[in-house]
Amino acid sequence: MGSEIWYRGEAEGVTPSRPGGGSIHDLGEGVYFTSDREVAKTYADTRAKDNQVASRAYVANIDLGKMRVLDLTKDTRWNAYLKSRPVPQLTVEQLIRQANENYGRFFEAFINQNKINLSQYDAVIGPEFVRGGKQLCILLKNGKTTPLHAEIRAGFQLYYQGGREIKIPSRLTADAGFLPSSQQILTVKSPLRRAAGNQAAAAMIGVALGGLAQWLGNQGGSARSARKLKPPMPKPLKQSSVEEKGF
Repeated sequence: MGSEIWYRGEAEGVTPSRPGGGSIHDLGEGVYFTSDREVAKTYADTRAKDNQVASRAYVANIDLGKMRVLDLTKDTRWNAYLKSRPVPQLTVEQLIRQANENYGRFFEAFINQNKINLSQYDAVIGPEFVRGGKQLCILLKNGKTTPLHAEIRAGFQLYYQGGREIKIPSRLTADAGFLPSSQQILTVKSPLRRAAGNQAAAAMIGVALGGLAQWLGNQGGSARSARKLKPPMPKPLKQSSVEEKGF
């Protein structure tokens, strides 16, 4: 692994989510990035909620070659695990897609099953099932950020603020997929368009919840069947929330 371009969306003045606060992390407790610049903008808007002027999205060139990285996207054990069936009707991946809160529980079961000591790693890379692409988690150590986090943040370049893209220095322009500064066009996300997108997302979530609820209702003794499997799988959640994840 070498240097890669990653993006992070956050909101100025908004406390990052923590597991104890009700947000469930996919790949452990840490600072999360996405491989997709548009997804980072979406997370920035989501975290800012009604205060869109607080939204911020950053691009960073992160040297993964200096880190101990658990890359699930290239791990044959993980790929096989996603295809396994804790219950006959659905695979692990399908259960995650129907209720993303299951991600963290299945990931924890996976590392326990394979005797992976997460403390030996600096970062985890995995698929992003909610909005697509990949996600990178720079892990906290003993619940705290490290000099590595500070080093990465020092290299942040702001490209999205308050609902619009802004010009960025040319150093990362080509690698990050941005137009040269002279060709950049400021884009403003319309409140009406944003509302329509939220409605569409809500509808999709409703469909997923309905399907999962119906399956759970018809399953009957599936929980008992799941407990008979070895190694045991975590119990899937019935609800899904894609509002925010990551520290």
